[in-house]
Amino acid sequence: MSIPASAAGPMPGTLSHYKTGFHTYPFFTTGSLSSTRVVVFIGGLFSGFGDVGYVNALSKAIEIIDWKLVIMHWSGAYEGFATGSLDRDVKEMADLVTHLRSTGHSTIVLMGHSTGSQGVIHYLTTTCPSPHLANSPLIGALPLPAVQGGILQATASTREFTDSGAYDLARSWAAVLPEAQLAMKTGKGEEILSDQACKVLGMRATGYRIWSLADPSGEDDYWSTDLPFEQDGIHAHPISKSFGKLPVPTLALWGGKDELGMPFDKVSPALKRWEEASRGQLETCVIDNASHAVTDDKDRAILGEMVVEWLTKHF
Repeated sequence: MSIPASAAGPMPGTLSHYKTGFHTYPFFTTGSLSSTRVVVFIGGLFSGFGDVGYVNALSKAIEIIDWKLVIMHWSGAYEGFATGSLDRDVKEMADLVTHLRSTGHSTIVLMGHSTGSQGVIHYLTTTCPSPHLANSPLIGALPLPAVQGGILQATASTREFTDSGAYDLARSWAAVLPEAQLAMKTGKGEEILSDQACKVLGMRATGYRIWSLADPSGEDDYWSTDLPFEQDGIHAHPISKSFGKLPVPTLALWGGKDELGMPFDKVSPALKRWEEASRGQLETCVIDNASHAVTDDKDRAILGEMVVEWLTKHF
């Protein structure tokens, strides 16, 4: 989940392309351009190419320790998420990783902002494609190319956001969720929702994607604070199967004043459960005054410092 913030602004770097499926998509490289160590950045819902403003400060921070930042474009950018899936995101991330490996990159860390974090943890813990997508783009693509680490920034439960009704967006998703749930029950999840539902949402969306983001059984539901530790037959990602399966060092960055997440006094116990389940693979850091997209320059500097400290420690 994400709400567009200030764009990154001018950045020096190189625009390149990678092939994924039938498409050739751009990616932008900035920071230490000659380095073989790279952080690959993917945005969240409604995010697009370079519109998460803190990437500029992040690239400058990691350049000092000889890392580069790659900002990827993906099919789910802007409103494309509404007809996509985590499987599709992961397939495109894998194709970019494969391209980077072929061009000599030795150390690759995936970093997601907001719902992009779901793509990162889905990548790190995926062993099979979604059983709810008959034509999953991941079929035939496993195992995924290995990466060395993951960064999760501004994780936010879309289900809890929808349930809160705190924003017009949340209320619109809640209004169309029953239709999406019915579409899943009747095997029509990959079809576009009715014209009326799409009008309420303000975009074309499949029943699957709305269900995945907002239903208790949804496959995007990695961050809800009520997720069980073990499988309960309802939730897709019990903590033991998500954080408990992290194969590489992973950093979770949380804003203490994240306007889209749950109140921090409720989130804090969840972060502790995540760390305990990861058996040492997950570290969590809180930027006390940071918003969801880290819009303040001081907070962006802190984010860069935390990422640099973590990269230096593990790589």
